[in-house]
Amino acid sequence: MKRNIRFILIFTAPAFVIYTLIIIYPTVACGYFSLFNWDAASRMDLVWLHNYLSLFRDPEYRQVIYNTAMLIVESLAIQLPFSALISFLLFRTVRGFKLFRAVYFIPVVIAPIAIGTMFVIFYNTDGPLNTLLKVFGLGALQQRWLSDPKVVLHSVIFPQMWQYAGVLIMILLAALQSVPGEILESALIDGAGSLAIYFRILIPMTWEAFSICIILTVTGSLRSFDHPWIMTMGGPGLSSAYLTVFMARTAFMDYRYGYGSAIGISIIAISLLFVVMFRKFASGRMQA
Repeated sequence: MKRNIRFILIFTAPAFVIYTLIIIYPTVACGYFSLFNWDAASRMDLVWLHNYLSLFRDPEYRQVIYNTAMLIVESLAIQLPFSALISFLLFRTVRGFKLFRAVYFIPVVIAPIAIGTMFVIFYNTDGPLNTLLKVFGLGALQQRWLSDPKVVLHSVIFPQMWQYAGVLIMILLAALQSVPGEILESALIDGAGSLAIYFRILIPMTWEAFSICIILTVTGSLRSFDHPWIMTMGGPGLSSAYLTVFMARTAFMDYRYGYGSAIGISIIAISLLFVVMFRKFASGRMQA
């Protein structure tokens, strides 16, 4: 017994140490610094929960909460249904299956900085998007995509949805491929069409995969940073800033490390709260 315990400890210790150094320690340190008013140069002043109370009164924090919520809503309303549709089409594809699967996954492995830079060029006032709109007689739809506060948030959201749709497609495709073929054959013999098979058989049998996709979409949106930072740095003003961008600007540009740490802890709290509540809902749905 002791030998088995020693064997387990030897193999789990490296992972535990790495996880502690990368995840646990920074989280605890962030929570500690959030209790102070500190600019990294002067003395640390203990303010306890003042930073957290200030968040609820901060209009800028409410603005980035709204921006992040819009990212979540648009991802769930557009990215997830699109991924579900493509995964089903791939599931039904016989010729060129591997090629199409690779095509949809390629954007995922490209660095976000490259994707962001590409879309900055694409959205430029004299860039390809406005040029194409003009060529097709849709000049009235031309916009200042990255400088107009009314459209910049949606302009920044789209590249992220496009890049990471491949992850959801692969998860859902793997779930569809795990459904026993006998069930689908029986449904076809009974005269069920493609839509009936998908909504009445495939979705209920792959609900766990959909749950994983929803959790990944929401938590990924809450920690999203690369695209808005590369494309606009959250501007103009905070029109395209998410919680993480606001945290970075507050801590590393305004030198308000305590307040920035409080924003970071709020992101963790929101993520954990959502995961716990959604898993409870999802497990109740599975039991029903």
